[in-house]
Amino acid sequence: AKVVESVRAMQEAAAFTTVRSVGAPAPKNAGGKAILILTGGGILGGLIAFGIIKIMLDVLFVNVDDRVVNISFTFALAFLIGTTVAIVDAATTKIASKVGIAAAIAVPTSLVVGLTTGWIVHVFYHAQMVRISNEAAIRFSNGESAEANYQFQLNSLHLPRGIAWMLVGIAAGVTVGVASRSLKRTGLTIAGGAVGGFIGGFIFDFFPADLEWVSQAVGITLTGLLIGLSMAVLEQAARTQWIEIVEGGMAGKQFIL
Repeated sequence: AKVVESVRAMQEAAAFTTVRSVGAPAPKNAGGKAILILTGGGILGGLIAFGIIKIMLDVLFVNVDDRVVNISFTFALAFLIGTTVAIVDAATTKIASKVGIAAAIAVPTSLVVGLTTGWIVHVFYHAQMVRISNEAAIRFSNGESAEANYQFQLNSLHLPRGIAWMLVGIAAGVTVGVASRSLKRTGLTIAGGAVGGFIGGFIFDFFPADLEWVSQAVGITLTGLLIGLSMAVLEQAARTQWIEIVEGGMAGKQFIL
């Protein structure tokens, strides 16, 4: 019996280990935590963007050409939301070098993408404003009441503003995706940014006109929230294989393969 037991022990020792304990059990709901982190990053970016944009519109860009205002507004929104989400995402690794690398990539990326998108948004939105104004003038000349004409213009702005902010969301998504240095993730963040930006821009005009600053604050912050949320949800939904750290300083961090 002792010989048999010794042989069995030697065979087990020689066998290749296919399963090995790695310590603590995996943290529960790590996917939900990742969603909350990116959503929080989007909210933070939106709040920062609102503060900067408010200063730009009320102090720096008084009596300035609309083209400058539109490009600056779009650039600030894309730059601040995109960069903030990228840095917050990198900060979850708790590795300072990764945060520095993310910032080093995000800043120049958002500069290029933000300015380019700002010009595209200006051209598109200006053309839509001209189209709506011309159609409103025709309606007014045909006897439409001022109240009905105003409502027509207000309703006609929802879709163009949604599309314009969708482009802003895409710019922010490009910044976050490129900073993560993953082609697949860039596609996901662009899609998430487009969804969040469109919804945030579409509902912008539904706030009372006398509370413009409230609509700006809610619209911009909600855009940041939806961008971060959409990016995180789409990323979690699209993942198929990943490694999750279960113990140590990076516990809970997931790396999608």
